Amino acid sequence: MIIYAVITALVLVVDEFFHIGNFHPLISISIHVLIVVSILLVAHLLVQRSIQSFRKAEVLLKTARNELEVKVADRTAELERLNQVLRQEISEREKAEIDRENLLHENETAKLRALELVDDLHLANTMLLTLIDALPAGLIIVDSQGEIILENALARKILKSTASAREIHFQNPPATGAKPFFSLNSDGSPLALALQGESTTGLEAAVQLADGKSIYLLIAATPVHDKDGHITHAVEIMQDITSLKELENALRQSEEKYRTQFDAFSEPITVWNREGILLMQNKISLTKLYGEKTNLIGLPDEQIPPDYARMFIQRIQRVIDTNVTEYQEDAFDLPSGKRFFWTCTQRICGPGNFLSAQIISYDITERRRSEDALRSSETKFWHGSKLNEQNFTN
Repeated sequence: MIIYAVITALVLVVDEFFHIGNFHPLISISIHVLIVVSILLVAHLLVQRSIQSFRKAEVLLKTARNELEVKVADRTAELERLNQVLRQEISEREKAEIDRENLLHENETAKLRALELVDDLHLANTMLLTLIDALPAGLIIVDSQGEIILENALARKILKSTASAREIHFQNPPATGAKPFFSLNSDGSPLALALQGESTTGLEAAVQLADGKSIYLLIAATPVHDKDGHITHAVEIMQDITSLKELENALRQSEEKYRTQFDAFSEPITVWNREGILLMQNKISLTKLYGEKTNLIGLPDEQIPPDYARMFIQRIQRVIDTNVTEYQEDAFDLPSGKRFFWTCTQRICGPGNFLSAQIISYDITERRRSEDALRSSETKFWHGSKLNEQNFTN
């Protein structure tokens, strides 16, 4: 529109110029045509240029718009990514807050549990100390320097009793010249040996107290190691076996007395187990049954015939199982000849409730021979009487 306005203005100016100058009309028209053509050409060129500029501007605008869209998309993606990161951070913070609350709750629970464990540990420690104090054996624990860190009531009693002992004698000492078991001044002390890494078991000590009374102790000592194998403590256990020793002595005396009476019995006595193994026999059974002092303890009696041996073992087992004493007459072919015995088989109970059979064999050979002779005499007399009766009848 501007171009057309400019052209119109130029045409009006030229008309006015030619009107004032009184030019020839043909010239005026030619000039007008030339001006108009020139103006049209210039206008056309300007229009083309404007169109090209518009197209370039349109391309630039489209490029700028595309770039702007890309930037907007990138920015949107960046904002979305930042938003996602922000949401993730918020989620992580919420999770961390929940974990923190859970951790605080767990810490509180653990604290309460720890207090309960402390109470339980205190109770267990008290119970353990009470149990240790009530043990029927003396218990002493020393550290690596030999200082006593724990001792129960019986150990204190034993230590007090032996503190004034005049003599302590180890019946099977671990080392020559062993000193009292509660002393660490000697290498022979069980505790000293334990601190050196050596265990002691079954050690018997006879202690003579100042009042003249003797007590017997059974001692065991062992070292205590840490996780690296170093000795940190030593434990010693002591048991007063005075009553047991007195019982053993009484039992030994009783056994000796029984053995004396057993050997002094005038008839053979033997003791057998269920398998027919000879466990005991008195002296008379050695000489009277076998003709010589032959020790068959622990061996089956090979003098018994196999068939009779089975019956003999069955009798022993029957008596042991039923506890019913059996009496029977037996005959044996011994080196001194055939002998007859009236046997009494009875069950006896030995140490540890061990059951066995005791057989007392009364030698009735002479009586049996007398009975056989009398029976033979009676038979002869009866045959003689019959013969005389027949002769008298005839």
